[in-house]
Amino acid sequence: MFWPVLLPVSSLLETLHKDATQTRYKRRVMYWTFAVVVLWQFLPEYIMPILTGFSIFCLANQSNTVFTTIFGGSNTNEGLGFLSLGLDWKFITSQPLWLPLQTLTNNFIGYLICIVLFAGVYYGNVWRAKDFPFMSHLLYSEKSTSSDFIPHRQNKTFDLQAMLEPGVADGLHLPFFAGTFAASLLTNSLYITSTIVHLLLWNWCDIRKVWEFMYPQKLHKLITSTFWTSNPEVVEHNEVDHNPHYQFMRAYKECPNWWYAAVCTISVVIGLICIYTAETTLPWYGFFISILLAGLLSPFFGAQAALTGYQGSVQSLMHLLGGFIHPGNPTANLYFTLFGHASITQALSMAQNLKLGQYTKLPPRVTFTSQLVGTLIGSIISYAAMATIVNDQRTILLNPHDSATTAWSAAKISHLHTQATAFGLHGRSLFSLPSSRYAAIPVSLLLGLALPLPTFLLSRAFPSHRLAYSYLNTPLVAASAGVLAALPSTSAAATYFALGFASQFWLRRYRPAWFVRYNYLVAAAVDAGAQACAVVVMGVFRGGLGSWADVAMPAWWGNNVGGNFDRCASVDGVGVVRDVAGSGSL
Repeated sequence: MFWPVLLPVSSLLETLHKDATQTRYKRRVMYWTFAVVVLWQFLPEYIMPILTGFSIFCLANQSNTVFTTIFGGSNTNEGLGFLSLGLDWKFITSQPLWLPLQTLTNNFIGYLICIVLFAGVYYGNVWRAKDFPFMSHLLYSEKSTSSDFIPHRQNKTFDLQAMLEPGVADGLHLPFFAGTFAASLLTNSLYITSTIVHLLLWNWCDIRKVWEFMYPQKLHKLITSTFWTSNPEVVEHNEVDHNPHYQFMRAYKECPNWWYAAVCTISVVIGLICIYTAETTLPWYGFFISILLAGLLSPFFGAQAALTGYQGSVQSLMHLLGGFIHPGNPTANLYFTLFGHASITQALSMAQNLKLGQYTKLPPRVTFTSQLVGTLIGSIISYAAMATIVNDQRTILLNPHDSATTAWSAAKISHLHTQATAFGLHGRSLFSLPSSRYAAIPVSLLLGLALPLPTFLLSRAFPSHRLAYSYLNTPLVAASAGVLAALPSTSAAATYFALGFASQFWLRRYRPAWFVRYNYLVAAAVDAGAQACAVVVMGVFRGGLGSWADVAMPAWWGNNVGGNFDRCASVDGVGVVRDVAGSGSL
């Protein structure tokens, strides 16, 4: 397991810490790439946002709403962005430069399926899709029509006392998802369960090692009077002999078991204190169920991230399970999802950074301490930043209709709010089998168990073609089959895949020396440049440093103030893009 996401970071650290005379040309490439990206980003970020998504189809016909849904994608929840050219590195990211070719290929297959699926759901009017916006994260009223989108009044469902009264949820009108959002939940359910089965079938040896500590002979060694002082057995000796990184790391002491046990115990105690003192309405057993699920799922999704570079989300699964465990309680659903989903994220972050420590030859105890301190400091800074943004940009965040608010968006919070309401308050009514409105979503969890079976059985039936069958990773295809519903801008997708295939196929095959020397370093510089420019633009031009720093770019052809940046048709309330879903987050 090599964690592809670490390759740019590892290359960057190696370049910065080696003798400057040995890395002179690499540093020059890195600095020039960083500078060029910083300067370029001022165009799509501030001066010329049309570069976020350049669609020839929309420029040719700026009044065709079908073109908007298929080819538009510069603004959030606008359209599918098919064949659009996105030149904003904030949305392209460095991912295509370091994701393995197999992952890119499977993601591309899923992306094409996503375009067909979303267009089919909407124009086929599945789940009354035409009565709601083409893409949106909000819930909508059953009274909504294709000419009048009526949002479901979610704010009333979070009244702490009302939601606990028996029968309240049953007396409310059941809300609707936008059709494409429901389709994305369905494909995500396929992805979650197919990931578990796929790894059990194709990577059983890797997954088995996670549970080896439970073997009787292992437990016998572990259960002693001084078990807390023992060190974990990291790998078998034959694996050490074939891995040069492990050979170097054998010079360092491992973190003793009691370090991990202490962090786990303290975290559980703090979590229990918080759920009761903050009146979260999440009972203690719900808290323990959520972290138990996180512990069971972490090895599977961690192995997937380490092997393929793709780190998916189990958030919708946690919402669904939380809705059935705590029905009629959206606030408890939010906290159930928080502890379940965030625990997996933190576990993967810990494993990833321990691997980075191995690549950079840091002692495991130093890596562990750095992760712990960084998490504590980061949580404080994140909370302070969030509180400041909510306080200073409150008016903008509560006004998703205003196209001038694209720099600040509450789209992710709106997404959480929507799922907590749908799964937490109306979960049993909307998702119960067999005939509820969205029964297909939990059914897809069952179908996902069978998704990896065809390719695996074919590989067993035809061993000579095993490599070809193993190349098709069905969980990755399923994950990407709904990915466009979660992207802030879909216009960058074509550029993303073109760049990825150019890097991982053409450069790797025909310019291997350049690829090995510069590819991952350029990836790190691209991300750094995009983020540096974003900080400057948000702080100096978008009000991040206060009202004095809110400097609007004058209206001109390149920024299309009041409309979609790619100049696709934008008609409120006529079944297209510019809806009430917090759209416009760049």
